[in-house]
Amino acid sequence: MKIEIEAKELAVALRQVSKGIKKVKSLPVLNSVLIEARSLSSRMSCTNLDIRNMIEMPSATTTEPGKAVVNRAVLEKILKFIDPNEVVNISTNERMTTIKAGNAEFALDGFDPLDFPEPVEIPLSDIFSISGKRLAAMLRQVLNAVSLDDSRRALHGVLFELEADTVRVVATDGKRINYTGEHVERLQHTQRSTIIPHHAVKKLISVFEREGSMVHVEIGEKHSEFSVPGFSIMIKVIEGNYPNYKQCIPAGFLSHIDIDRKTLLRKIEIMAGLSDYSSVLYLDFDVNRLKLSMDSGSNKYRDSMDVVGGSISKLGFRPEFILNALKSCADEKITFKINTPFDVVGIGGESFECCIMPMRSK
Repeated sequence: MKIEIEAKELAVALRQVSKGIKKVKSLPVLNSVLIEARSLSSRMSCTNLDIRNMIEMPSATTTEPGKAVVNRAVLEKILKFIDPNEVVNISTNERMTTIKAGNAEFALDGFDPLDFPEPVEIPLSDIFSISGKRLAAMLRQVLNAVSLDDSRRALHGVLFELEADTVRVVATDGKRINYTGEHVERLQHTQRSTIIPHHAVKKLISVFEREGSMVHVEIGEKHSEFSVPGFSIMIKVIEGNYPNYKQCIPAGFLSHIDIDRKTLLRKIEIMAGLSDYSSVLYLDFDVNRLKLSMDSGSNKYRDSMDVVGGSISKLGFRPEFILNALKSCADEKITFKINTPFDVVGIGGESFECCIMPMRSK
């Protein structure tokens, strides 16, 4: 294999492909990157078996096709000492990889490219496209409700649910349910769902939150792939059945109270900042009026604000649950939907919904 590429382009590719891939002590080959020199477009891959990143390197010039496996930590150190505008020559002879830049030359003993895991094919996948920014926003809205309880592995991720021409993302920790959806163009209209692990969801958010182009998504039984031109992420999904969250969402609500989201958020942030998170936040609803209270030891905090609508009910919540719901919703107005003080409460707007079970009021 022989390839030429500017040091700065190689450094960008290495940084992008390594992002979110933790080191694996048990398999040293996974701490390397696979460089593939191809006649059309060379590329670089990195994986820990749960996530596989692959990036195209269109500026690279291939003089001899082939593959090389290079330790990514060593390659990163080498690139720090090379002028970013210097042309880097990479060649291989069996397991030895030679890197030349100017007068410097590095001979690295690596792994056989055959030892590097091959990308997994995704059979019978369901395909759709969605804006990168919208995908990241949806995942961020539900992420804080993901459970980290080791006894419930299916809740360790975000549920992707495809129905007709809608994709819905859902997360729950058993105490609350966050969900949101988006209209998408699909080739198939069959129902399909998959669970993307928590750490992979964070990776998707960091990669696509500034991505203006459309993300091509393939949902498979054991793996899913998210890609934009020149870059792709393949993820090993969580196998198992996600709980039937829909049975926990009321079919309707008796009362709807519209509230200015930013005003309520600011008031609760002030109250929560002056107390500890073991305190209970009480929301006392009356017609067109909301009273807020929180006790922390001998300290008592009170506030109130105007609302639209209402019912006579006092509800207690963990303050971080309400704060997370308010921060996840991007709408100016947020609606509290209530049946009784002992039933699930709905909180949300046009772009986001959250269902929370209130605590017992005093």
